[in-house]
Amino acid sequence: MEIRSVMSRYFNLHIKLSTVIRIIFLILLLPFSPASSEAQKTQSSYGADGMMNIHGKRTFLLGLYQRPIQPKSLETMVKTGFNLVNLPTDITTLDSAKAAGINTWVTLGTIDPAKRKESWKKIKQSVALLKNHPSILAYELADEPAYTWNSTQLRILPAIMTETRDSVKKADPEHLIYLNHAPVNLVETMKQYNPSNDITACDIYPVIPAGIKPMYALNADGNQGDLPNTTLSQVGDYVDKMRQVCGPNRPLLMVLQGFAWEMLRPAAERDSSKIRYPTYEESWFMAWDAILHGANGLIWWGTAFTPPGHPFHKDLARVVNNLASINSILSLPSTSYPILFRYQEMGHSIIKGIVVMVKQDGKTSWLFTANTERYPVKADIILPCGSKKAEVLFENRKVNIQNNNLTESYKPYEVHLYKLTPNN
Repeated sequence: MEIRSVMSRYFNLHIKLSTVIRIIFLILLLPFSPASSEAQKTQSSYGADGMMNIHGKRTFLLGLYQRPIQPKSLETMVKTGFNLVNLPTDITTLDSAKAAGINTWVTLGTIDPAKRKESWKKIKQSVALLKNHPSILAYELADEPAYTWNSTQLRILPAIMTETRDSVKKADPEHLIYLNHAPVNLVETMKQYNPSNDITACDIYPVIPAGIKPMYALNADGNQGDLPNTTLSQVGDYVDKMRQVCGPNRPLLMVLQGFAWEMLRPAAERDSSKIRYPTYEESWFMAWDAILHGANGLIWWGTAFTPPGHPFHKDLARVVNNLASINSILSLPSTSYPILFRYQEMGHSIIKGIVVMVKQDGKTSWLFTANTERYPVKADIILPCGSKKAEVLFENRKVNIQNNNLTESYKPYEVHLYKLTPNN
C-alpha cells in the first residue's frame, strides 16, 4: 500500500509537471504559430452565396485595376469607396496599401511547361515574399487564359493553370486565387478553368461607338461581347453566363468599363470622333445590372488610359462612392420577396423589363430595381409589405405606396432603389 501510495504521488506529480511544461512550451510557440501570423489576419473566405468575408465581415468588393500613379492615390481610392486594388509585387507599394487601408491582389504568372523549374522558382519566391503581407486578399495567375483574339486556341491550357494554382496553394494555403475571363469563350471551355481559381470574374465593356475601326478584342461587328443582346443590359446577361460557369456558390466579380475604346490606340492613330466614355448614368446602370443578376463585386479596368482630370473619373467616383455608402446592405443575403410588376402601355415592347433584388435588414426592406429596356417603362410595383411611403436612395425623394402598390416611371436604363420601412 505504501509503495503504491508513493508511486501514485510520484505519477501525479509527474503528470502535473508534464502539463506545466507543455503549457509553457505552447506559450513559447504561440507567437510563431500560423494562427497569429499577419496572413491569418487577412484570411478571406466566402459565404454560400459567394459574398466575400474579409476579417469576418461580409463585404461587397469594389475594385480597381489601375495602379497608383500619383502621391496619395491609394488614400484617394479609399475615400472614393474602393476596397480592392491590383498592385505589383512590390513590398513598398503593398505597405502603402496597408497604410491606406485597402486590400490588394497581385499577379504571379503561371508555370511555363518549357521551363517548369525556373518559372515555378520565380513564382514561389514571389509567394514567399507576399504571403504574410497584411494587404493581400488574393493572387491572380493570368488574365483571360482561355482567350486568344481571332483564334480558337486557348492561350494558357487549363492543366497549366491548375498546376500553378495547386503549387501556389501548397506554398500559401491561406489566400484565394482570382481569375478573370474574357466574355466570349464557351461556358464548357471556361468551366475547365474552375479548378484553378476560387474567385471567378468576367470583363464586359459595351459602350462602343458605331463605326469604330477594327482593334484588338473587338469582333468584326464592332462588339466586344457576342451574345444576341448588344445593349447596355448585356452586362446582366454575362453575369448569368458566368454563373453557368462558376456555379451559385463561388464569388463572381464583374469587370466593368473604365475607359473609352478609342483611347486604347496609340495617340497618333486615334479618331477623336470615336472617343466615347460611359456616362454616369450608363456606369450606374451597368453596375446595378451586374448586382441585380447576382455579382458579388465589381472591378473597373482601363482608368489608366483615361487622362487625369477627365470628367469620367468624377462620374466613376460618384458611382463607387454611392455603392460604398450602402456596402453593408449590398453584402446582405438576397431575400425571397414576392413582387409583381404590372407594366403600363408606353408604346414599346417589354423584353426583359425591370430586374429586381430585395435585401432584408431587420424590419427594413431594400428594393433595388433597374429598367433593362432601351425605352421608357412605367410600372405598378405590387409589394407585400404595409409601408405607406418609400425613400428613394440617391434621388432625394419619397414615393407614396397605396394599397401595396408603388407606381414608378423609368427612363431607359434607369435605376431606382427603395428603402421600405413598415408603417412609415
